Amino acid sequence: MTGEAKTNPLSRVDRSRLPYVLVRDIFAIVLLISAALKAQDLLRPPVLSVPSIWNQVLTWVEIGVEWSVAAWLLTEIAPRWARRTAMTLLAIFIGISGWRLFGGQSNCGCFGAVHVHPKWTLAFDIAALALIYGFGRATLNNAPPREILDHDRSFRLHRMTFGVLLSIIVPGAILEAWPATAGQQVDHVVVIDVKTLQGKLFPLLDFMDDASRSDLMKGQRIVILFNHDCDACREYLSHRAQTAKPSEVGEIYDIDLSPLDAGDTDAFPSSFKRVRLQQGILCSCPTPLELSLHDGVVESVEEK
Repeated sequence: MTGEAKTNPLSRVDRSRLPYVLVRDIFAIVLLISAALKAQDLLRPPVLSVPSIWNQVLTWVEIGVEWSVAAWLLTEIAPRWARRTAMTLLAIFIGISGWRLFGGQSNCGCFGAVHVHPKWTLAFDIAALALIYGFGRATLNNAPPREILDHDRSFRLHRMTFGVLLSIIVPGAILEAWPATAGQQVDHVVVIDVKTLQGKLFPLLDFMDDASRSDLMKGQRIVILFNHDCDACREYLSHRAQTAKPSEVGEIYDIDLSPLDAGDTDAFPSSFKRVRLQQGILCSCPTPLELSLHDGVVESVEEK
């Protein structure tokens, strides 16, 4: 053939770009997974301690940022600015994961109800930042803009279409495979209204073992309701253990309201006596919540 052979648009891309493209796309897909799992967690029925409106809004903002950055990276629009934004986001992630790791937390909170230890997310974020910086610097900063964006119009269109479709398909597949109600076998839901609780029998007495019920109905007792996914709960229990009087320690009980499939409660040690609710029992109330009982009757309620 005397004419110029028609080649695949991808063959026109400098092969040196492929490491950066691979790392960038993996990071974008992880962002999509994170956003989808956060959305799934928010869409769960509010049978646990209900997050505040502010926390819900903040989480939706996080979901929007993660999805937007992922779509931006995958579509290759303004790649230099997309890379800078990705590196800024990774720097924020590193700070959050590091803070959670050194704070002794066992869940990074990045993937909704799926628990991932902060040490793994910190390692991933550091590696992703180093690779995106290194490969991206060599690829984007040393190439003319037209070699980055204008391989040809059809390739750019294909890449943008691919990015948009992937940004929709990945979260959609996760929400379809693991619906918000999956894994929850709920036999009974207990809703605790802190405003009307005082003077009434502690409502969870009927949903625990006989020994724990008997203990809580003897004399003066303190009960702390918590959710081991709640950072404020962890901080309060730690503070309470440090400030409790020696005479109090034997009278303080804690009850984890997290569902059995939300993580390992035993990974969250306690200085107090732990009471376990029966399987299939879910409780909705603000956490952490400290109750003072006398013979099983609630004398005082304190939201912490």
